[in-house]
Amino acid sequence: LGPMVSAAAVARAETLIEEARSQGATVLVDGRKGALVEKLRRETGGFWLGPTVISGVRKSMRVYEEEVFAPVLCVMECDSVREA
Repeated sequence: LGPMVSAAAVARAETLIEEARSQGATVLVDGRKGALVEKLRRETGGFWLGPTVISGVRKSMRVYEEEVFAPVLCVMECDSVREA
């Protein structure tokens, strides 16, 4: 993975992640923090966001409705293959 395009892009992705969490989704892997992301930010000055996995995402959440343009994977549960 490489850096994101701007600080604003990172902030937007972080906002979508936090909104999903506050609306009941679970952040299984949080790329907003961590030793590697902090090191890359410090050493390169780039705009980094690590891989993020969010479960319990619903269609009504912005993280589902909008293109995140970041290394964020949204997981939704379905009752059937047809629903998926």
